Amino acid sequence: MKSFELEFEGTPEQVAEQIFRKIIAPVHGELSKTHSIIAEQFALCICGNAIGCFLSSCTLPPKATADLLIRMINEMANGIESTAAFQTATEVVS
Repeated sequence: MKSFELEFEGTPEQVAEQIFRKIIAPVHGELSKTHSIIAEQFALCICGNAIGCFLSSCTLPPKATADLLIRMINEMANGIESTAAFQTATEVVS
């Protein structure tokens, strides 16, 4: 695997985008080419680590934190429901 050069400058959104674009997405893409289940497990682990990081540093009350996470996940899920990849994935799970 190649090394990655990152510049941790800019807004939190810009830094997160850079990490995702330069590390997470390429690793997921490589895994997807030959091991789709492992790619899904990788994505879930990244998701879990990100949520854990957020929860450990969040200053919101627990209910507000949970509500925020649920709302974000629902918005993301609603945004992908019409994509072919989502439809295929739900057919496989059904």
